[in-house]
Amino acid sequence: MPVARGLPAAVTVVTRASADPALHRLTRSALAYSAVMVLSRGWALFLTGVGIWTWVIWPRFAVAIWKDPRSWSTGTVGEFPATSFLWVHALLIAASLAIGTTVGVLGVRAWLAGRRSDRSTR
Repeated sequence: MPVARGLPAAVTVVTRASADPALHRLTRSALAYSAVMVLSRGWALFLTGVGIWTWVIWPRFAVAIWKDPRSWSTGTVGEFPATSFLWVHALLIAASLAIGTTVGVLGVRAWLAGRRSDRSTR
């Protein structure tokens, strides 16, 4: 089956000149196709939006946790040692930012793969 060149193996974009009619019907409305998943433009935008939303919300939450007196053993903001309340929330925030970044990057990659596929079929 013909595929677009230069793309990573994780996202394979099938060109419209596919010899398999069933695959051609599947990819006609799909933005990106691989043996694992098919992403539409809507899903690519959704994933990108989730990545952006993550970076809008979680840093604000981090500031709120930092300013919370429960984060500090003395009750005064910024005076160490920090309590487990701060460390648990810091871990939660770091994990959420990492996952959100990954989801956002996947959305952008899917969108760009679809654009490359659209240009190659014109």
